[in-house]
Amino acid sequence: MPSHPRSHSVLWQHGRRWLGQLTARLLPRACLLCEAPCLDLPLCEHCRDALPGRGRLRCPHCELPLSSDPTSPTLPCPQCQQRPLALAATVALADYLPPLDRALVALKFGQQLQLARPLGGLLIEHLLADPAQPLQQVDALVPIPLSGPRLAERGFNQSLQLARGMRAHTPGACPPIRTDWLLRVRDTARQSSLPRTRRQKNLRGAFSVPDPDRVAGQRLALVDDVMTTGSTLDEAAQTLLAAGAASVLALVVARTP
Repeated sequence: MPSHPRSHSVLWQHGRRWLGQLTARLLPRACLLCEAPCLDLPLCEHCRDALPGRGRLRCPHCELPLSSDPTSPTLPCPQCQQRPLALAATVALADYLPPLDRALVALKFGQQLQLARPLGGLLIEHLLADPAQPLQQVDALVPIPLSGPRLAERGFNQSLQLARGMRAHTPGACPPIRTDWLLRVRDTARQSSLPRTRRQKNLRGAFSVPDPDRVAGQRLALVDDVMTTGSTLDEAAQTLLAAGAASVLALVVARTP
């Protein structure tokens, strides 16, 4: 009996992931920016301190950069004033620029799963250093889910891997991860292939909360790798709030400036 083509695809994805992990163990690690020896992080300490966009004034709702004037109030950006997101707030580690973008591409498309833990560690360190202490206002982490076909194609959910990296780095300070509180019930076109005007429509009805009693009254944090327009996170937040969540904020490794 001939084997199913999808079985071949799944085996190929698992093989690529295993090869990537094996290569990462055998080859010496180096900083993605300056290529200096780097045992535990995708970036050396110097480059980590120079991550793109760190220290810039940002919109508290969507993390877009605001005026460079330090005396300028951190009011919502014009975009959020015109069409506010359902998110209570957004926290990003840095801008989606080199070298951080290369690390995220290697994780997501290069099967470099070993990058999830240090990237998650960088994100939670950033959160713990925030004077506002956003994690104290979170009861659970909810990774942005993938559809069944997309998960089978990729072999893993990068958002879940990042959330696990956060927990592994600082388990006592990180809320629990809930993977079954939000599901992706509709496979959609890739957001990166669509113009901004079509992204929100593409995601309409893509998420579902299987048990609203679980999320009722909960303060939740969505975890994702990159925030571009915010359409995915906004749709997920709307779905959770409609199911009774008290609040939803977004935690992302990188924000497209």
